[in-house]
Amino acid sequence: MDMRFRGPRTARGWISVGIILVVLIIGLWPVIALFNTTALPLGIPALMLWSIFILFATTAAMVIINVITGDRG
Repeated sequence: MDMRFRGPRTARGWISVGIILVVLIIGLWPVIALFNTTALPLGIPALMLWSIFILFATTAAMVIINVITGDRG
């Protein structure tokens, strides 16, 4: 079985990879540590607000990638 990595061939593919990488980076610990404070924006802890933002960002990224690639399934 051929187990080589196949990178994106089109600009749309590279944009999709970039979107996924941005969402992954904002969910990593060094970024999360910035929001691990006692502040209460909108009445909830900043870390919880950031977690909710990441959920919406992930969903938005998938929708955007589906629109970019034309896969509206």
